[in-house]
Amino acid sequence: MFKSKNPSFVIKIKQKQQTGSPANLPVCFFRMYFENTKQYAILRVGKKQWHATMIYYPNRKNALISNWRLFVKENNLKAGNVCIFELINRQDPELKVHIRRSHD
Repeated sequence: MFKSKNPSFVIKIKQKQQTGSPANLPVCFFRMYFENTKQYAILRVGKKQWHATMIYYPNRKNALISNWRLFVKENNLKAGNVCIFELINRQDPELKVHIRRSHD
């Protein structure tokens, strides 16, 4: 069980995300913590970091993380893995990513 005083959300990796499909993130999270419809952020796993663009589409009522393919590849993410994104810096958006590997 993950507990943090920082805002967070969870993404369970699906098969299609391994091939580069962007990851959906909760619209309520995006709207609560970001002001613009496009937000640049840093994703951090340990000492490594990746630049990501989070985009909110109000007309489709969905939000996603682009630049996802490289993050998935370099972290060897597989279907069933779970990523917990913890917002550790709101001013210059940075999300610490905790990866829980599936053992299937």
